[in-house]
Amino acid sequence: MAICDKMAEMNGFRHVKSQEYHGRRLTRDEEADFVYEVMAIPPPFLYNRHLDFIRFPSHFASITPSYTNLIRDPVERKISSFYYIRYGDEGQSRDGSKRNVNITFEDCVLKTLNECKPGKLSLIPFFCGQSDLCHEAGEWALETAKRNVIENYVFVGLLEHLHRSLRIWQHLMPAFFRSAPQAYDAILAQNTTNKFKSLSRVEPPEHVKEIMRKRMRLDYEFYNFIKERMVLIEKQFDLPTRKTRKKKKKRGTSLEREGRDV
Repeated sequence: MAICDKMAEMNGFRHVKSQEYHGRRLTRDEEADFVYEVMAIPPPFLYNRHLDFIRFPSHFASITPSYTNLIRDPVERKISSFYYIRYGDEGQSRDGSKRNVNITFEDCVLKTLNECKPGKLSLIPFFCGQSDLCHEAGEWALETAKRNVIENYVFVGLLEHLHRSLRIWQHLMPAFFRSAPQAYDAILAQNTTNKFKSLSRVEPPEHVKEIMRKRMRLDYEFYNFIKERMVLIEKQFDLPTRKTRKKKKKRGTSLEREGRDV
């Protein structure tokens, strides 16, 4: 959110943030209302909402939006969500009195409680769509999500590689993300990102994470698919990665020592 606010300020577009935080799955009529709502906003704008994929042409929309998204490692996302729904974060605390706050994520996994059972999809439904099948752990949901990314998304970034993601956004969507890497560095320098960290998070041991990775196999197949696409896009547009930047830096240093121009 913070980087999008900064980009809107710097690049002169509107960042529209939905106030609806829980309605990811919509009825057919709600889908139509959402499509009309988005189409009524004068461009240029970036619309931000937690919502499972909606195919605009199915509602006779005259335009199709340029979709983009940011995902994170499925287990790390699961852990953060587990503690967030109980305690909130530094920006918004929650009353955990109505939830079982006396268990840790490790307890949840080892006791196979409902939140940590096998067969629950995390990332895939966001990209698969509004069909009930998108929430069933199977190859159909996975392949539909992949196809939607290929056909409808400009780019899907990775939180674990946020700087690389911002460079790609800057290249593919310059009207919106020009100077995004530098803006993010400025945000980090202000130390404002800590307010989004989950409160009272208890880091589980590695073997517990590994159990969940196996339970979330399909989500990891999708996550790795997105990671592979990131590498392909970097190669296609010859964008620098951390490794290539380090090599260039070392090469430049050696040339300077030899007294040559770089």
